[in-house]
Amino acid sequence: MTIPAVVLVLTGIPFSLARAVRSKEDRVLAGVIWIWLLAPLMMVAGGLMPIYDNFRHVLFILPALFLVAGGGLNGLGKLIRSARLRVGLALLALLPGAAGIVQLHPYEYIYYNELMGGIRGAFAGFELDYWCTAFRDAVAFVNEAAGPNARVGFVGGAASAVPYAREDLHLYTPTSASGDPDMAVLGCRLIGRQASLFPDMQTVYETRRNGVLLALVKEPVVEP
Repeated sequence: MTIPAVVLVLTGIPFSLARAVRSKEDRVLAGVIWIWLLAPLMMVAGGLMPIYDNFRHVLFILPALFLVAGGGLNGLGKLIRSARLRVGLALLALLPGAAGIVQLHPYEYIYYNELMGGIRGAFAGFELDYWCTAFRDAVAFVNEAAGPNARVGFVGGAASAVPYAREDLHLYTPTSASGDPDMAVLGCRLIGRQASLFPDMQTVYETRRNGVLLALVKEPVVEP
């Protein structure tokens, strides 16, 4: 979530509680929203729900968070009489998300906010492109650079690249018995560790966003 979204959720908590105290109908609605929000988080905290691949296992709590955030935005809007200031507040809330979309496209789902230091801060300890979507960009380079019927090894899973690869390329997952491929594509989970694979091969292409490595292509060093 963007920083403004986090702020609006925190702001919405007292507004939600105040409305629940004043109105029975709002009390029921607030109860539903908070059960929707807190029950999954308590299951995570209690170790009853596994968490991996970023935020996706609790993605369904976002509507409840946005309802609380909307209550915060609505409450602030009532306190601010100036229409221009209300519009400015709304634009300020939307700006970081819009900037993240522009900067990260088409990998918007790897977003982390500034509390984590953005994707650069998250890179060392959290999974970013866990669906290997950057393999589409990497395989576009391979299509241009690989020789006929080349063996292309994918570390991280080739499924994301198959629809975009040349038909003559042989895509596979390298093993200790398969030998070095003609080209290797590395990425996906914890790429910082995978980048050290195939040490006798050189990096010839990288996919990055905000300076963060998402995928890379290696090929054998050509002796002069």
